[in-house]
Amino acid sequence: MNTQNKGVLGLDLGNTIVSTTPHGKIAFDDAIRVINRIIREVLSPQQVFIVSRVNQEQYIRAKAWIEEERLLEQTGILPENIHWCAERSDKANICKTLGITYFIDDRPEVVSHMLGIVPKRILFQANEEDILKFKDSLDGVIYTRTWKEIERIFFPLN
Repeated sequence: MNTQNKGVLGLDLGNTIVSTTPHGKIAFDDAIRVINRIIREVLSPQQVFIVSRVNQEQYIRAKAWIEEERLLEQTGILPENIHWCAERSDKANICKTLGITYFIDDRPEVVSHMLGIVPKRILFQANEEDILKFKDSLDGVIYTRTWKEIERIFFPLN
């Protein structure tokens, strides 16, 4: 498939790609498969980024999880396409710089900062209370509960 003008995808890591369970951190059902499919069939590896807010302790754990789970190898995401930031609001500037056109995150606050910057803002399993707090800046946001729903955004005929 021709990847020109198909957009640029930004992904949050925690509570979007990876879930914390009583048994440890695991990828959400279908997350790795869907990200890999998007890279293979719609976008190129150069057009998919992880943009995640972490503190120093979270950074160490996130990097370890990415390595242990071989996330980059399994999805096709490039190592240089991982961007870390200290504040949730920083994600918007990173997305602006990278030209992100789709962003998937679990936090309404994050996508609220992207209003006017990222055309397709997608919330994944967002907390209802948080949605109400930021409702004034969530017009046009796409709400999803599963990675299969995200897959249908990129592959509507499936």
